[in-house]
Amino acid sequence: MQGDGQGHEAERNRKPGIGRRRRRLAAALLALPLAAGAAPAAFAGPLADGPEPGDPAPATLAAPPAGGAIRETPAGSVAGTIGETPGRTIGRTTGSGAVSFGAVTDPFLGQRGMLGWSERGFGRIGYSWRGADYSVTAALGFETGSGRPRFDGTMIERYFGNWTLGAGLRERHWSPSRYRSLILSRNARPLPSVWLEKSTPSAVETPLLAWLGPWDGEVFVTGRDGSADARLFGMRLRIRPLAGLEIDFQRTAQWSGGGLGRFGDMLIGRTNEGRSAEVNQMAGVGISWRLPEHVLPARFYVQAIGEDESGGLPSCFMYLGGVELETRLGDVPTRITLEGVDTRIKTTRNGFCGADTAYNHHTHPYIRDGRVMGAAIDSEGREIALHLEHELSDFNLSWGVSHVIVNDKDNPDHRLSSGRVSGGLAYVGVATEWQGLEIEALLAHQGFALDRADSPRGTRLAVGVTKRF
Repeated sequence: MQGDGQGHEAERNRKPGIGRRRRRLAAALLALPLAAGAAPAAFAGPLADGPEPGDPAPATLAAPPAGGAIRETPAGSVAGTIGETPGRTIGRTTGSGAVSFGAVTDPFLGQRGMLGWSERGFGRIGYSWRGADYSVTAALGFETGSGRPRFDGTMIERYFGNWTLGAGLRERHWSPSRYRSLILSRNARPLPSVWLEKSTPSAVETPLLAWLGPWDGEVFVTGRDGSADARLFGMRLRIRPLAGLEIDFQRTAQWSGGGLGRFGDMLIGRTNEGRSAEVNQMAGVGISWRLPEHVLPARFYVQAIGEDESGGLPSCFMYLGGVELETRLGDVPTRITLEGVDTRIKTTRNGFCGADTAYNHHTHPYIRDGRVMGAAIDSEGREIALHLEHELSDFNLSWGVSHVIVNDKDNPDHRLSSGRVSGGLAYVGVATEWQGLEIEALLAHQGFALDRADSPRGTRLAVGVTKRF
């Protein structure tokens, strides 16, 4: 938070055979013309086996699980995840791996969060070993435009009953939304971190706290970010006091130096003046409410994150909200999501915060390698989006449209654009399996240019291929 003086994220289950008619249909869908001036940001997330929204493991545009039921998973990534499929068993250790590569003709807004890579091309190989009480994943990747290898996804975890102690480069997506997060998303690469996580929700046994319902959470701390010379601390607590209701408390803080004293100040939130005034904190809450299925198969959610603090509580908020409906169109399981996000922060009655507050700080901007760790639209942005996902018998189809405003206050130093831009986004994506390869393709049009992000206006094509072993 900026001081304002107020006291301030499974097993795939694809049918092995894909008929020629289905493949022709998928190709035809990809070739559908997009409306002039429309544009897309990325793959709409998949309908596949996976974690609940907000869990750390990145999802993919996977095939539907057995039975065709829509499962809970965050937005998609064609980069491929390691260890999702059963592998060879060596003694009591199970191993599995994957090789992935892909390319996109032009970068686009939100690309990493949807595709799993940031540049025009990538390659990645990884292998995961899992024993009764531990797991180890080794991953090596490369992206065009970067001369250094990347080890994103490399980690080791040790399990202690319902608790997990881990270290490595872990992706995080803290949000009730499958697509966007205001506080931690996959828009930026992960930092090396150490974490302690309660991995499976369970009820509190103490009668006084039983009303909290099943709960889980995570605490982590990262190493220094070479580009910003800062560490990142994060903590979250998710409680489920009522059936269908989840409340997710989230907090992050950046700091550098200062020893245990400054770290202690950061933990208790004493960071607006004195030795810890350089600490940058954000905090807020996400709420998800799923209605009983017999009433309406829908889920409503909101996230509010404060960029500052006043009176010991978050202030200067940015917002995200949406509704998703699970239904059937004909015989096709379908998920429809309508979502909005706004990172424009109003000026307080005392004259604090205001334009360009989100993700900006005088000492520690909320970025990793130049990319915001929260919403892809960065500061002073707004997006309203419609996503649809369909589980067909032999492939997944996802498509969507949105309207985006970037750099609403026309700040020449904005990270994405030197001036205000707005326009439409539209995309259509297909995921299928052929000859043992998982193939994912996206056709998209971005109706505006982001001159500081090397993201021109126009149509682009992305293709990703994964082979598991």
